[in-house]
Amino acid sequence: MRVLSWDDGDAPFAEQDLVILRSTWNYFERVDEFVGWVAKTGAATRLLNPPSIVAWNAKKTYLAELEERGVEIVPTEFVRRGEARRVEDVLRARGWT
Repeated sequence: MRVLSWDDGDAPFAEQDLVILRSTWNYFERVDEFVGWVAKTGAATRLLNPPSIVAWNAKKTYLAELEERGVEIVPTEFVRRGEARRVEDVLRARGWT
């Protein structure tokens, strides 16, 4: 077993029999780059979870899709890129304290 960083350009992911995603704490800062890495790595070796699932899950709007299908999710407020919202207004509208 080896621990490698997804954003280490020298890490030999393609040489591994299996790559398991664990603690990718910084992916949200470069989501598109991360999803590209997932696709590339998934094409070169076995990746858990499948690249299509990781890409879907990388952008947290998948939670809205689950909710639309009747799956209960943690109460969530989505703020789209470029949309200005005040936390106080969201709290008030949701009745959150």
